[in-house]
Amino acid sequence: MIRRILLGLTGTSYTPVAIRRATELAVRHGAAVTGITVSDRQAAANVAPLSMVSMAEAKEKRAERLGLLESRVSAAIEQFETAFAGSGIKTDLIRAKGDPVEALCQHWRYHDALIIGLRGLFDYGVLDEPDSALMKLIGSGVRPIIAVNEEYRPIERVLIAYSGSLASAKAMKRFSQLRLWPDATVRIAHFGDSTSETSPMLADAQSYCRDWGIEADTDHVLGSARTNLLPYATRWSADLVVMANSARSVLARRIFGSTTYTMIRESNIPLFLAH
Repeated sequence: MIRRILLGLTGTSYTPVAIRRATELAVRHGAAVTGITVSDRQAAANVAPLSMVSMAEAKEKRAERLGLLESRVSAAIEQFETAFAGSGIKTDLIRAKGDPVEALCQHWRYHDALIIGLRGLFDYGVLDEPDSALMKLIGSGVRPIIAVNEEYRPIERVLIAYSGSLASAKAMKRFSQLRLWPDATVRIAHFGDSTSETSPMLADAQSYCRDWGIEADTDHVLGSARTNLLPYATRWSADLVVMANSARSVLARRIFGSTTYTMIRESNIPLFLAH
């Protein structure tokens, strides 16, 4: 059960789907929705001249980027206000400025979940390398995050990626306890080599979900989650993948890549990210 949803109005192609997902969950759970825009004017204006001759061009480019930023923020707000007009859903709007990660961390403290696009975190078509911002957000401890894709899809089939770690157990438990989509078909999948602990572990996870009213089946997939999770979820026609995230996984991806990072970069399936 959720009572307050924080909705990232990022001004990208993911925004309409994020708004629709927030509306759907707000109606189902009687939740209020807070839309948030974040204008990072300093980053948008970061255009360094290559020479004295190009200073005028740099100034013009800064003005152009700032104008684009403001127009796309306004468009995102208009989408939000239009979508919820007359809906009966309690809404609020926050127009934050500065670093997106800091702004979301500040306001997430008083909400139950964040809904945002998989990629393009408040870049509004202006900022470079926006994907790294979502990884920073995950590393900062914001959770759960419902990261939507560009095409809306009803959540009818949910895949829980379960490694047996405390982090993945917490993600599974958080998803089960919130009961966001109680009628969905759920599968718990473990990726990795087979051991004597694999079957009992999956059975325990299945039993936990059952006690929360979720009748899940299980599967054991040989191979790493990093390389097999997305292909498996695609074959199974998952509408949502539940997986853990942690600051440790964010740091690890700098060395060899992590499952979370791979899914954010490559997935066209919505993600439920929790710890």
